[in-house]
Amino acid sequence: MQVSLDWPTELHVAPCHRLGGGSPDYAHDSISIGAFHAMRKGIITVASAGNDGPSMGSVTNTAPWIVTVAASGIDRAFKSTVQLGSGKNVS
Repeated sequence: MQVSLDWPTELHVAPCHRLGGGSPDYAHDSISIGAFHAMRKGIITVASAGNDGPSMGSVTNTAPWIVTVAASGIDRAFKSTVQLGSGKNVS
């Protein structure tokens, strides 16, 4: 099986990775500048929100033309009860 390495171009996507260290002002940020040019051509840029938390404001979006996504988890248990059709409650 041959795998095409041209899939980003064929699908009109451009994978980009950045590791570590905060968010510069978007006027000086190469990712934000590149994403702006992509947006002007109708290409949506999606970026991870980073990992500076947990604290207020640790998930941010610097450039308004970039869709920012994040994942989270909690270390707590929330009790929930479901009543089945038979009337039995399950927690």
